[in-house]
Amino acid sequence: MPHCPVIGVRLVQDAMTPLPVPSRVNRPAIAAAVFAKLLADRGRETVAALLLATSHRPLGLHIVSVGTLDAAPVHPREVFKAAVLANAANLIIAHNHPSGDPTPSRADHEMLRRLARAGALLGIRGLDYIIVGAGGAYWSAQAAGCMPRTSGPA
Repeated sequence: MPHCPVIGVRLVQDAMTPLPVPSRVNRPAIAAAVFAKLLADRGRETVAALLLATSHRPLGLHIVSVGTLDAAPVHPREVFKAAVLANAANLIIAHNHPSGDPTPSRADHEMLRRLARAGALLGIRGLDYIIVGAGGAYWSAQAAGCMPRTSGPA
């Protein structure tokens, strides 16, 4: 009879230096400032997720993907894996545009819709999707009125 391994799942802290964040991240400008510290100077597109409690208290920040100069592969399972393990109720997703222009592309809008659908299925609400550019410039789906309407926890 074949054996099946017993698997334990746990969340571990990355060796990176912890990033200072406010005690509540509840506005696009606050989230953009947090992500700018992490993403603004990167030469490759990098996707990150800020994991939040129901009170919008940060639980952790997860680097989801590091790509190329103009693209970063993102799959919902990679975005939500850390959120599920951290018991996050909400998250904010962001990535940088190394060109410095935070204007979203068609692919950015499609990724936003795909991640919103996945979050609704898992019961983890996407509060915002932010693109970080140069010099503090950013685009926020929430501020632009582009967040897809999905059901899920508040």
